[in-house]
Amino acid sequence: MTPEQIKALVAKGESETLEFKLSTGRRSDAMKTVCAMLNQRGGHVLFGVSPEGRIEGQQVSDRTIEQLSSEIRNIESQVFPSIERVRVKVVLGIFRKFKFSAFLQFQDQRLMSL
Repeated sequence: MTPEQIKALVAKGESETLEFKLSTGRRSDAMKTVCAMLNQRGGHVLFGVSPEGRIEGQQVSDRTIEQLSSEIRNIESQVFPSIERVRVKVVLGIFRKFKFSAFLQFQDQRLMSL
C-alpha cells in the first residue's frame, strides 16, 4: 500500500471496515476490532492515524510487528492478515518527520471470538 492509498482510505473516515488507532500501544483494542471485522466483511486497521483522521505515523520496528503478530495469534481460528509498514511524511511546523505506519488488512474470514 502506498502513502497515497493510505491517504485515500483515511479520507473516507472510520467505518465498520476501517478503524484508526493512534499507536500500536492500542493493539489489544485493535484486535477486538479485527475480530469483529473478521466476523463480518473484513477490513483495515491503520495504526499511526488519530481518531479524527490525522496521519500521525509512528515508529514501527521489527519488534512492533512481532508484538502485533503475537496479538493476532490470540484470535481463535487461524488468521493470516497482511501486515505492511508504509513510510509516511508527517509535517510538523517547518520540520519533517518520516515515520512508518502499520497497516493491517483482513479479508473475509469467519471467527468465533477474541
